[in-house]
Amino acid sequence: SCHLMAKPLSVGDFVLIHIGFVMNKIDERDAQQSLELYQEIVTKMQLETE
Repeated sequence: SCHLMAKPLSVGDFVLIHIGFVMNKIDERDAQQSLELYQEIVTKMQLETE
């Protein structure tokens, strides 16, 4: 199979995914910030459709 990550990953690692492929490993702090931003975007979109 084709792998885009040169370094091995472990269970519990955070990764950046683009169109179904792992593009980069990120640290937990960056992952948490991204999740918070995505949740804020989803919340705003839901409020706009109400």
